[in-house]
Amino acid sequence: MVTRLVKSIKEKKEFSALPDAFVKEKTVAYLVEHKQRAERLEHNQYNEKSKEYKTAVKEMRASLREIHGVFQKATDRKRKKLLAQYWAAKGRGEKRKALDKLLQSHQSTNERRNHYASLYKELFTNEEPQHILDLGCGLNPLAYDWLPNRPAYTCCDISREETALINAFFAKKHVDGKASTCNLLRPETRKRLVTSPADTVLLFKMVDTLEAQERNSSKALITGMLQNKNIKRIIISFATKSIGGRTFRTGNQDNWFTEFLRQQRLGWHVTTTSNEEFYDVKQ
Repeated sequence: MVTRLVKSIKEKKEFSALPDAFVKEKTVAYLVEHKQRAERLEHNQYNEKSKEYKTAVKEMRASLREIHGVFQKATDRKRKKLLAQYWAAKGRGEKRKALDKLLQSHQSTNERRNHYASLYKELFTNEEPQHILDLGCGLNPLAYDWLPNRPAYTCCDISREETALINAFFAKKHVDGKASTCNLLRPETRKRLVTSPADTVLLFKMVDTLEAQERNSSKALITGMLQNKNIKRIIISFATKSIGGRTFRTGNQDNWFTEFLRQQRLGWHVTTTSNEEFYDVKQ
């Protein structure tokens, strides 16, 4: 049904050149933020003639107009140029500035870039990861230098362009890492996680995205990972603000998620930044 919304949004010429994956990502985020509307759309079987459907398309187009400029900065060609500037930069300060520009090219890392140092210090100083598995990674692996050690790093994302960029980054920095494409909704992907050698899993801003596409899919994903005795920690994050900056999640508000953790008899600690909430879950 999300695919139908994406098609309707792109029927307007100004959005026709946008990649389906990009529009789909923003559509899923919209449905997560507007849960009641999403429920009504589902109840009406995403009827294109319904008022709810037309309103959703109109509001999504308005949102895309606001962030379209951000997307334009995040084209594959632009990112490759920014990565080249990073390699060419001299000195620690210049490299940090170049990396900062690269992190700005992705919405999530842009929001997280001023928090990486303190966030990773809190999460990893007393418990250094030996092998990280980053699911739905985006450009998060580019923050590798903020880690307190040099762990192996396996990651995956639905974007081929982003995983190719990350592999180039890993190779030049001599990181024992690999990025590949994946779809976390597919059972075969979940099965592979059971044999992963990673001890630490990062699942940043993915639970809501998965749930918007397939109910209980994030539970299935996490339950599968718990079967892997190599995995000691799963760090799961939720956005606390919308794209426009409106607060829509605070504290342990997501009762279904914390109840799920209790049912699995898992312990967790919550770390927060100005726009994201991190559950450090341990088994």
